[in-house]
Amino acid sequence: MSGGNRKNRIGFLLRRKFPFHYPAYEYEGALPETVTPKLVKIAKIRETLFPKGLREESRTAKPQDDEAASQYTAEVRRLEELTDDEVWELSAAESVKLQEEYDSTLWFNRTIYKPDFEHWAQKGSWRIDEACLLSINRDPDRIKVTDLENERTKSSTAKTFFRRRDIAVRAVQNGQLTAVPVTSEFIAWSNRMNWSLPLEMQEAVESLGYVIADWHSLYRDLQDRYDCAVTQIRNEQKGEVNKLLEQIDQLRSEQSKAAQVDGDREVREANPLHHNTKAALLKIIYILTRKGDYQFERRTKVDPTAKNEDLSVANAITSDLLRLGVSINPRTVQTYLVEAEESVSDQLA
Repeated sequence: MSGGNRKNRIGFLLRRKFPFHYPAYEYEGALPETVTPKLVKIAKIRETLFPKGLREESRTAKPQDDEAASQYTAEVRRLEELTDDEVWELSAAESVKLQEEYDSTLWFNRTIYKPDFEHWAQKGSWRIDEACLLSINRDPDRIKVTDLENERTKSSTAKTFFRRRDIAVRAVQNGQLTAVPVTSEFIAWSNRMNWSLPLEMQEAVESLGYVIADWHSLYRDLQDRYDCAVTQIRNEQKGEVNKLLEQIDQLRSEQSKAAQVDGDREVREANPLHHNTKAALLKIIYILTRKGDYQFERRTKVDPTAKNEDLSVANAITSDLLRLGVSINPRTVQTYLVEAEESVSDQLA
């Protein structure tokens, strides 16, 4: 707090406690030990600690004048010892009292100008000026906006009305409030603005069955929840679609591999081994089953696909191939073993 501001606040507190002004406090330097009535300059005649007629330096001092001057001096010294924050708090509280004292003198603040809320609730809707006057507990039928114009910078009642009316008019322009709102709509909107409303105002409206709810906020909240739900559903659907697309890609890949295998098979079938090459391979198979670990010899010629065919050697070969990661049907092996034996045995005969 600046020095000048502190000085002004202390001066305000002194004028509030003593309804006269001592130029001595405005002097620079130390305050005299005793402020005598000769230093007093009374702005206008009023009831004070001093005699009513004392307003010039030439007046003769009386004993009670010296006592009042001593009280003033003591108060000055007490205030000077306070911190800046303490001075500010005292002056702020005193300003509130001064405002209340002034407001109590204004005619439109008398009790007789309070509204009949039961009557106004039955109207069903209010114009903005009416609603704002009701919100400050004033009767729109007996108080007009023009009555408050002259006091809009002095009266706290008038200041509150004009501030609220300005906010309400802007709310109408922004679409937050209708031009002639339903009673419950205005109260709900006022609650959203954190306005202090007369309790009787809300009770009168609710007694008629109106539900006081902030429908604008409820609608926006419902819209937000709907948008979130739609977004969530879309994301979930998108995830399911992506999974299906991955499955389709996997099936296409497997189909492509199967087609390649079928193509290789068709190439092999379309291009069978040369007779000499196949004969050589059969000889190799024959010798491996005679001299190697697999001892294969068919005693009788039977259909290799028959159920009673001995597949022990074919099963052994298949098992060894599986250990190497190669899969083949035992009957396919049996077919080549039989073919190798028959082919080579005919050549040896």
